[in-house]
Amino acid sequence: MKGIQLVFKDWKAMWHHKHGRIALIFLLIVPLIYSGFFLAGYWDPYGKLDKLPVAVVNLDKGAVMDEKTIHAGDDFVKNLKENKELAFHFVSEKNADEGLKEDKYYMVVTIPENFSKKVSTLMDEKPEPATLQYKVNPGKNFVAAQIGTTAVENMKTKISNSITKSYTEGVFSKFQDLAQGLSDASNGAGKLHEGTTDARNGAD
Repeated sequence: MKGIQLVFKDWKAMWHHKHGRIALIFLLIVPLIYSGFFLAGYWDPYGKLDKLPVAVVNLDKGAVMDEKTIHAGDDFVKNLKENKELAFHFVSEKNADEGLKEDKYYMVVTIPENFSKKVSTLMDEKPEPATLQYKVNPGKNFVAAQIGTTAVENMKTKISNSITKSYTEGVFSKFQDLAQGLSDASNGAGKLHEGTTDARNGAD
């Protein structure tokens, strides 16, 4: 009890001095401010994903697949521009790095130079996985960092599904070409048979 009384006595003495009052107010307010910022990060964080700034850097150089030029990076960026789940900012590599250091962005997602090249290996015997590179800024807020990581995992799933779709369409296209080739061959054989029959009839 004496200890508590001494503390209150000291506080009372401080309150009677201008600088003491300022110090006491500071001691009371700072924890409240900190708690406010801390709780703001945890209060329904997933409901604020659309306000989470994410920088996207597209370094993809494109590639050739079946004699056609593909730009898988551009296609992915186009999909992201239609995605309103996060606040995407499409910037240069330099601006992304600077923005991450300055706490402007929570996360940077980079589409590497060989992205399309790896996508073009989908029909090969040993396809190479097309991957994204990302950096998360944990300095702002732990929850934001976790949200960022989760968001990227979701994007990984999305791009994986997109690549799977491309792969399926590519295989289907190959089968279509094969079927068309067989159909043309069949039509050619049919015409040849008709020609042979006509020739025989003429000979008779």
